[in-house]
Amino acid sequence: MMNSRKNSKILQNVEVISFVILIITTTGILYVSFLLYYMFQDSPKYYTYFDININSNEDFETYGFPGSGTEIDPYIIENYTFFTDDLFGISISGVSKYFIVRNNIIFNTNEPGISIYQVGDNFAHIINNTILGYAFRSDFEEGIRITLTNGCVITNNTVKNKQKGIVIRSSNNCIVMQNKLSCSSRNIEIRYSNNTYVENNYFKSIKERHYSIDYSSLYIDDSTSTTIENNVFIGSGMWISYSSTTVLSSLRLANNSLNGEKLSFFQNQNDLMFNNADPHEQIILYNCSNIRIDGLSFTKTNFALNLINCSHVNVTNCQFNNILYCGLDSSNCSNFLLEDCIFESCYIGIRLYHVDPGFIYNNSFANNYYGIIEGSFSSITYQNNTFTNNSDDIA
Repeated sequence: MMNSRKNSKILQNVEVISFVILIITTTGILYVSFLLYYMFQDSPKYYTYFDININSNEDFETYGFPGSGTEIDPYIIENYTFFTDDLFGISISGVSKYFIVRNNIIFNTNEPGISIYQVGDNFAHIINNTILGYAFRSDFEEGIRITLTNGCVITNNTVKNKQKGIVIRSSNNCIVMQNKLSCSSRNIEIRYSNNTYVENNYFKSIKERHYSIDYSSLYIDDSTSTTIENNVFIGSGMWISYSSTTVLSSLRLANNSLNGEKLSFFQNQNDLMFNNADPHEQIILYNCSNIRIDGLSFTKTNFALNLINCSHVNVTNCQFNNILYCGLDSSNCSNFLLEDCIFESCYIGIRLYHVDPGFIYNNSFANNYYGIIEGSFSSITYQNNTFTNNSDDIA
């Protein structure tokens, strides 16, 4: 009897080893790493290589999810683990029932992990899911995509190694709270969506160099009344579309940090002073005047200074080192002075659009891709600037 049990145990071990070898040879070592990682976590209840695709209220019943779809008894989709390449993890569209998607693990590549499309107001809650792409490749598509769905609540989710973390499009009154996002392009993108509330999230950029404004941890375009509060940004900050003044005029931003320093936004203010007694990593100024920025040091953010519709601005004795995209971006500004500043190892040192007049005096530009980009309708005077080893000094 003892030998029989021992042989049975050996056979089981051989079967396990064979199974692991089979996984390695058929799906690659990354899947094995993913599997081993989650063997030591609280194991999800269901495992599937397929997606969940809900296109009607009746589909909740067809799948057999618990709940009745009311506000106090929503349908619950939880505890699934998905391995897929070209499928959504969970896709829900065209429904008018309350539901919660929670505690799922989704490893997929070329499609969003969770997609919510054209769902009734306030019906969707996305809570405590983990969505992963390939660490070495930064897969395409989003972790979570919300489209034409108002009042969606997205909380406590983790998205890693996707191209974008959370995308909200044409969806008003959404709440994004306490998520951890580490993606290659944008951690959160808000387009054509009003009254979005973004609070207490952790955003980490995984790009070392940004050659486009696309690589901003938080991107807002054509969206009004956005609130950005108490978020932590690592490696890359914000980019706000200048195409519509309503985006900026209705923006509320407070108590955010970037690389351990302040990320601040000021609008409609005069007589502002910034110096090294109050360090910042990104400053966004809209419709401000009589501004002095002196002695600040910026490093490893996508943008350091964003000046929009500002007048009588003096930027002096500042250092911009290893800026991932653009050190100083100035648009529609007048009486602008940049003096005694250093721009080193940035993709773009400064970028000027509709700046009239502008004065660029005694600055150093070294080892940048572009030292200066001067856009149209600008009137700039240059004196005593030095350019060293830039791919293009003034473009």
